[in-house]
Amino acid sequence: MTGKKALLLSTDTDRLSLLSGLLRDDGFEVITGKSGETGLLLADTERPDIIVADLVLPTMDAYQLYRTLRSPEYSYLVDTPFIFLSADPEALSTLRDEQTDVLWPPADGLSQRALLCKMRKMVGLQVDEDISETYCGTVLKVFIYSHNTDLVNHLRTCLGEDDRYDMAVVLDRDELIARNEATLIPFLFIDIAVTDEPSIEYLLKKMRIKNSSLRIIVISTKESISNALCLFKHGANDYLVLPFTEKELRDSMRIVTEVVDHSAAVSVISERISELNLQLQYKNLELTLLQKIAAELSHRDNPDELAEIILTGLRELVDYDVSTIMLLEGSTLYVVAERGFPDSQTALELQFDTDSNPRIKRVVEEKKAFIFRDPNEVDPFDGILQVKKVHSCLIAPMYLGDRMLGILTLDKQIPGLYDDETIRLVSILAHHAAISFERAERHETLEKLASTDGLTGLYNRRSLDIAIAREEARLKRNRVPSSVVMVDADGVKLVNDRYGHEAGDAFLKRIADILKGNCRVTDVVCRYGGDEFVILMPETTGGGAKRFINLVTRKMDTDPGFQIDEELRLTVSIGAACSTETGSIDEALKLADERMYESKRLRKASRNDQDQS
Repeated sequence: MTGKKALLLSTDTDRLSLLSGLLRDDGFEVITGKSGETGLLLADTERPDIIVADLVLPTMDAYQLYRTLRSPEYSYLVDTPFIFLSADPEALSTLRDEQTDVLWPPADGLSQRALLCKMRKMVGLQVDEDISETYCGTVLKVFIYSHNTDLVNHLRTCLGEDDRYDMAVVLDRDELIARNEATLIPFLFIDIAVTDEPSIEYLLKKMRIKNSSLRIIVISTKESISNALCLFKHGANDYLVLPFTEKELRDSMRIVTEVVDHSAAVSVISERISELNLQLQYKNLELTLLQKIAAELSHRDNPDELAEIILTGLRELVDYDVSTIMLLEGSTLYVVAERGFPDSQTALELQFDTDSNPRIKRVVEEKKAFIFRDPNEVDPFDGILQVKKVHSCLIAPMYLGDRMLGILTLDKQIPGLYDDETIRLVSILAHHAAISFERAERHETLEKLASTDGLTGLYNRRSLDIAIAREEARLKRNRVPSSVVMVDADGVKLVNDRYGHEAGDAFLKRIADILKGNCRVTDVVCRYGGDEFVILMPETTGGGAKRFINLVTRKMDTDPGFQIDEELRLTVSIGAACSTETGSIDEALKLADERMYESKRLRKASRNDQDQS
């Protein structure tokens, strides 16, 4: 073991497996991950000696990870060597401008060993001389598998004065295979005379399985197209026939090298295409999620359901520790939904003036989302609800035209997590949220207009009909009694004629306030007609209804609002009935109406008797 720890980050399972095996074989302890955020957590807990990462990673790309690890919060990792894996030449230029450590191309056969050599040097390990020369310098190690001294000497003569090549002779097949498995031989000449045809095919396959980037030239004493084709099929790159000239040898090596380099170039392009495909997959996933969220929001009008959909969808798009939805009323923002707070109830009681926090104030004034990275700035939740110190904060306004409906907030302990792409996603979701909350607000207003009386604020006759139908169904199931009270305001026409309709309306509103103020939450108080009111009292017997009538009658008899002038004091006529008397609530309503008119008749008769006396 080298005693060194390497952290590998890649979404490519094959690459992780390949590099992990290479590093473990070399004595490294290897930790792996598939996202930038995972990499940050592993770097913090495992303290690796070196990090190797694909430039494109989910949740946090390698560049963001690199910059985060170079921040003051991670001073203990600031000197950890970092290697980027990417095939993007523009990224190479950018990263060099940032003075990062190294950008390496995709890890194919040859560059795997170069990567290993580079990593050993970066962590202070000794590099094997053969590996260093073969993969990290300008010298190409050339191996010759032959027992023919004249052939070996001829090769040495043709290439010996060229310091770009270092030649080594191997006499035993098993030694050649072992050498390739140990160091991945870069270039090999095979003398076909060393072995028979089946054995040469086996050797070629064996070498290729371990080392796909190996350049192989087979040398023969006789020209045979069929033999050459067979060898090409099993892994040879070229076929030379003795005697050959120095020019023929160098041309063959150049052609073989260019073909392999071309393959490497294709590999680089393929890697870049893979990165772009991965990015496209992320974009398509984001688009699909946004469409799904928008579709769910379009079918809801309940604010609580809308908030649940938004926060759940937000979690799928962007990571956060805590998040809130705040709706604006006047100049005050009220928290209406939250995720991640230790004390949910207290969080829902929070409210902020739009000028109370510099971050919120900036978002409101400039009408766009911002990322706040400075840990010294005051976050809206600093010191509240025991929320841990925030390092990444994003606040997005919910605007619909020029009207601001509220804001979305996201907070994360990991610094540098959010970027312009995060702003784009959250801003799109904030716009959908604004549309949904505005629709819910309009729906609530229409529902209120459709179900309430505009003058008194009580339920209207339509709402009463719905409530009676509901209670009739409950009556059939459970035989639970319900009572109905009918109230008629006496003398409203006289007030309208003498003092105007405003005075008459004030009298009706006063009756409504007394009725509503003395009913239970479960009672349904409605304005039934011009001067008539009805109270539906579920689970109430006739005795309970009579007690209610006595209570409100006493209050009305002593209420100064019923005294219009010295001579005129207004009254009400009241009648009640219970479903146990009639068998249904509809019939109880009719009976209460009859009793109310009987009460009115008796009151009128009593007044006439008083006038005559």
